[in-house]
Amino acid sequence: MWAHAESKLHYNADQPLEDQVRESIEQSFQNLKIDYIDALLLHVPFEDEQDDTVAWHVMESFVPLRVGVLGVSNSSRAALEKLYAAATVKPEIEENEYDANIREYLDKTGIVYQAFSLLQANQEIRSSELVARVAERFYTKREIAFCMLVLGLGKVSIVNGTTSEAREMDLARIAELLGGQQAMADLTEHLAEIKQLLRTK
Repeated sequence: MWAHAESKLHYNADQPLEDQVRESIEQSFQNLKIDYIDALLLHVPFEDEQDDTVAWHVMESFVPLRVGVLGVSNSSRAALEKLYAAATVKPEIEENEYDANIREYLDKTGIVYQAFSLLQANQEIRSSELVARVAERFYTKREIAFCMLVLGLGKVSIVNGTTSEAREMDLARIAELLGGQQAMADLTEHLAEIKQLLRTK
């Protein structure tokens, strides 16, 4: 993930932006002691959107020999649309809080949504009658049922940085429940409803 916040700088900020980005990425390879990065994300958009494009084109130069795919984080829909239009190597990942407006755009482009703060940002929906029904159907907690519904929409992954053993067990339970064909079939009938709830949140 490439970040340009002052607290995250590990490159010479006095050089041109292209060189800052290139040096930072090269430093990442050295620090991680690897030759290949699966996914590289532009962490925060610049104040000047033209700088986003400049940084992005440098990131593109590492694909595909040293970087697999590119993505963005904390981007608004408007900024993402402009970057997508200017990009030669299109973003394949958007990491952000779950936002229905951004999700709608990602549906059109096929970009994978990496959602964070999913449970905290959607407490009202977690308490909904729909989530209660799904939790009852799968004999599980509301939090797990809600995550299952969101993942069931497709092209979504959940960013999770927990160190809690209980949370890790919840994640394992979600994977277990979603592993069966019948589970996905049972979820399908609820997907239009969860999509509407997320859109009107």
